[in-house]
Amino acid sequence: MTLLSTALSLSFVVLGITPVQAEPLDVFHSQNATRIPLYEIFEITFQHPRKYENPFFDVTVEVTFRAPSGKKVPIGGFHFGPPDLWKARFAPLELGEWQYRYIFHNKLGERAGGSGRFVCVKGRNPKPGFVRRHPTNPYRWVFDDGSPYFPMGLQDCWG
Repeated sequence: MTLLSTALSLSFVVLGITPVQAEPLDVFHSQNATRIPLYEIFEITFQHPRKYENPFFDVTVEVTFRAPSGKKVPIGGFHFGPPDLWKARFAPLELGEWQYRYIFHNKLGERAGGSGRFVCVKGRNPKPGFVRRHPTNPYRWVFDDGSPYFPMGLQDCWG
């Protein structure tokens, strides 16, 4: 027990306050697939039956993905639609088994957590990935797989 938690416990006893423990939330989660091609969208859907005044701000969804290399990638979820659906979307950047953990909590301090996994595979028609600045030439763009990207547009200069 830390000094702070001991001090808080003593102050609650002296003031006659009983700390309220938040109840766990009833949250069901599902995922769109167990195998996802590289750079494609992996989606987790959360269903929670409680109604909120403002579900966009009253609920927070936090998901942390762990890559096959061990790198952790945190993302946030969002309220999707009818009053009881939230989603989190992610595009894996490495082949292999990915794992994730989520925390679904509301402004009252109630929470639910869970985990899952999926495998990232090479697709039939592989995508090149996301557009990035070239690692050694700041005036060029490349995809994640290293292939060049030639933007077409208004010929507006990028500083």
